[in-house]
Amino acid sequence: MFEKLGHAISECWTLCSSRLSPQSISIWSEAYRLKLGEKCFLRGEFDRAHRFYSSITEDIPLRRKATLQQQWMQFQQGDYVNGWPEYPGNAAFAERSVAPSPNRSGLEKDQAVRVKKSNFPIELETDLGLAPWEPERSEKTPLLVWFNFGNSFGGELLCGQLIPSFQTVVSRPLILAVSPRHVDLLRSSFPDCEIVDKTTELSSPLRQCKQYVLAREMAAHVIHRDEDFKGVSPCCMTPSFTSPLHEKLLHLPAPDIGISWKTTNTDQGRYRNPPLEELAAILAKHPATYHAVQHGDIEEDQKVLKDVLGDRIRFDTLNPKGDSNQLGAELTELTALVTIDNSQLHVAGAVGVRTVAMLSIPCYWAWPESGSWSRWYDSVQLIHQQTPRSWRTAFQELDQALRAVISDHTASST
Repeated sequence: MFEKLGHAISECWTLCSSRLSPQSISIWSEAYRLKLGEKCFLRGEFDRAHRFYSSITEDIPLRRKATLQQQWMQFQQGDYVNGWPEYPGNAAFAERSVAPSPNRSGLEKDQAVRVKKSNFPIELETDLGLAPWEPERSEKTPLLVWFNFGNSFGGELLCGQLIPSFQTVVSRPLILAVSPRHVDLLRSSFPDCEIVDKTTELSSPLRQCKQYVLAREMAAHVIHRDEDFKGVSPCCMTPSFTSPLHEKLLHLPAPDIGISWKTTNTDQGRYRNPPLEELAAILAKHPATYHAVQHGDIEEDQKVLKDVLGDRIRFDTLNPKGDSNQLGAELTELTALVTIDNSQLHVAGAVGVRTVAMLSIPCYWAWPESGSWSRWYDSVQLIHQQTPRSWRTAFQELDQALRAVISDHTASST
């Protein structure tokens, strides 16, 4: 009881403090100012969050975190010049003190080379002896594009959309080092690039490279304004997997719609996951067969959905645990996907599946602050929360979007 009371008092004090200006609390620690900025960020109060973050200048690690959040907000607001997020691992990588190996000894001795942290690939220089890519430097050897994402399944697909545009910038062969779950999809989508699994032994495929570029840095060379995304969206990836899903569908007049309703990230789930009962009530209003595309523990969720949707919800048709090649092929068999901000959204968008995505405040850095345009995927319609933690208006927009999906399906079937 006392622990809960103490937590409530602490939250109340933090909330009240975040309403003050940074100037009025300059005597407080930078760590506390970072916390206040994060509170404002989570409430969607970007201007106030910017002011708190900008007041952090002395503590370098805290400053990096503050800068990341500022860049996140800038990119959402359309500032593509200053807003590409530089994650702390990347900043540390740029300021490393370890000198690169000039003789590429790891390759010459044919020793196994693996990168321990995919978002902090220091071994690219220390073991492989690769030099950072310099746009003004002319080279004909293949360029390694390292997809520097840790566990961001969707982040790699976002940057994958930029490969054709980047090819026109560099005019040289590319080797793409990606997550093993994306190898097959990118290999079938970009046959003129060499695709390697970044978690495996790398010395053999990289022997021919002299330079590398991190995927996020590659993106910053391609996108400078809204118009630049016009060359990105038509890049619809092509799964090579032959999906058996067609045989599992009931082939009724009603459309088959996939649904994904939560992220398994516990911290982010508190604000990204909509209430399932209310979501199910919206789905129940429309004549469709729904297919769960949800990973994680969903035993309790299944009971909720079955209570509302009855036999119109199926849990045995899609495999959300498959790689992006398999899942992408399965999703293309559906009429549409309804999802939140998670990996299923990126897979569906990457392969051109019609998608309605509900975004929370805050949302992933890549999405615009408002509007239905997703920037990255032509087939994706975004629905934004208008108020943090409230899904009322988002559910109203979802209702309208499902009406449009049903109407278009009916028209195309007649």
